Amino acid sequence: MLLEKIAIFILFLGPLVFFHELGHFLFARLFGVRVEVFSIGFGPKLFKKKYGETEYAISAIPLGGYVKMFGDDPFTKDEIPESERHNSFTHKGKFARFWIVMGGPLANFILAFVIFFTLLASGERIPEIKMGSIPSDSVLYKAGLRTGDILFKVNDSEVYNPTDLMVEGKNEISAVAIKTPGDALAPNVK
Repeated sequence: MLLEKIAIFILFLGPLVFFHELGHFLFARLFGVRVEVFSIGFGPKLFKKKYGETEYAISAIPLGGYVKMFGDDPFTKDEIPESERHNSFTHKGKFARFWIVMGGPLANFILAFVIFFTLLASGERIPEIKMGSIPSDSVLYKAGLRTGDILFKVNDSEVYNPTDLMVEGKNEISAVAIKTPGDALAPNVK
């Protein structure tokens, strides 16, 4: 049970960390900063592969990640050879450093926007109000309702949630429309 919760946590945290670090990585590359390590997770590296100048890694502690950029230590700024300074983070201007640092949060914002827009565009499944157990000798059964029927309309008003069942005005139900479990719209039951 605990391992399942940890796996779910990692499953949801992993993409957030990946996109955050990807934002830093892409802006660093855009401004010409050499990225030495792109890692998802911290600590000992479980898997690593070097492509070009960058080592890509998956590390043991999956609670974050990091992008190690060349020349990102301000205390060793003067030790970087003149020929390498054009690839160094600390030798970039304030504008470039700002966007490299903001790349991570910006990537998370874009990811959240894409997820929100996708959910908005695809719609939301509205919960259905299903009839519970209806005994065969009850008034509802005799009126045509069956266990599992889905309540669709009450007094010609569509039902989307339980608060829609509150009857206004006359305080009586004059008509009910149901959907059978086969999704065919049943006639109004009066």
